[in-house]
Amino acid sequence: MLTLGADARLVIDRFIFNPDKQNNALSITAAQGAFRFLSGQIGKVAGADLRIITQVATIGVRGTDILAGPIDGNYGVLLLDGAVEVANPGGAVVLDRPRLGTTIASPTSPPSTPVIWPQGKVERAIASIAFQ
Repeated sequence: MLTLGADARLVIDRFIFNPDKQNNALSITAAQGAFRFLSGQIGKVAGADLRIITQVATIGVRGTDILAGPIDGNYGVLLLDGAVEVANPGGAVVLDRPRLGTTIASPTSPPSTPVIWPQGKVERAIASIAFQ
């Protein structure tokens, strides 16, 4: 399930679904804005290749519910469930607990050390994809 915030744009580069649960793949390029992605069962299958390419990092998805997009002057990735790796040429971090988040200042800046986001920041991230 994918929810886009206002003025968000993305491209589905690759989508492969195999009912036998082998060789499943999804590649999304998030060109602009905030989004929430819930991978569901396809992300829990061994060997599934699910990734989201943003302006500042690539997010490797595994059985995950995440929010990502602009927040507080940076690009943020917030884990709601599951686990993800957030990587770019500057470095990589793993988010593996709910409410753990990272921010990225630019495509070459490493993702920040993961921290539990305060409730107010979580609410702002959720509001960025909410329809009014």
